Amino acid sequence: TLSQTSDSDQTIFNTGLGLLKKALAEQKRSVRLIGIGVSDLVESGKQLEMLDSSARRQEQLDKAIDRIRKKYGFTAIQTGRTLLLKDIFPETGEGYTLQTPSLSR
Repeated sequence: TLSQTSDSDQTIFNTGLGLLKKALAEQKRSVRLIGIGVSDLVESGKQLEMLDSSARRQEQLDKAIDRIRKKYGFTAIQTGRTLLLKDIFPETGEGYTLQTPSLSR
């Protein structure tokens, strides 16, 4: 669970990655399935004055990426780590079609 609310893809990804690394270090087991969930979604209501400049910059970047994806499709702009998905999953105008339908956009 995050200590504070977030609408940042990067924050959610980094938190999940940290939990995965911790679990692997503690249990030294193979991983077959990973899931990350979000809940209690609401419209963003952050006061920008309270954010540091790096958090403000990341929020502006996330919003710009969301606008581009809304206009041109999910795959119009991607981070480096998502480029690997094109070799694994079929691509549609909406993004990638994952093996588990409940995980697809």
